[in-house]
Amino acid sequence: MVVHEAPDRIKDLINMGVSFDKKEDGTYDLAKEGGHTEYRILHHKDRTGESIQKTLMERVRNEAKIEILEHHFAIELLTQHHWEKRLKEIIRI
Repeated sequence: MVVHEAPDRIKDLINMGVSFDKKEDGTYDLAKEGGHTEYRILHHKDRTGESIQKTLMERVRNEAKIEILEHHFAIELLTQHHWEKRLKEIIRI
C-alpha cells in the first residue's frame, strides 16, 4: 500500500500546501536519505516532518466538523467493532 499509494498521497500533501524544497528552475530538490542510491526524497529544509505536521494541523483546525480537545488524553478509542460488540451484549440480555 505504501508504495502504490505514495504518489497520490504526496500529491495530496502538495495540494494541502506542504512546501517541499525546489530548485531555481522550479523542479523539486530531491535528496538521498538512508541507504538510498538515488535522489528521490522530497524534503523541506531539514524540517520535513514539522512542515507536514504544521500543514495538516492547520487543515484540521480549519475544519468545522473537527473539534480539537487540547490537553486531553485518549483512554480508549471506540470503533465500530466496540459498538457491534456492545450491541450483541445488549441483545443477549
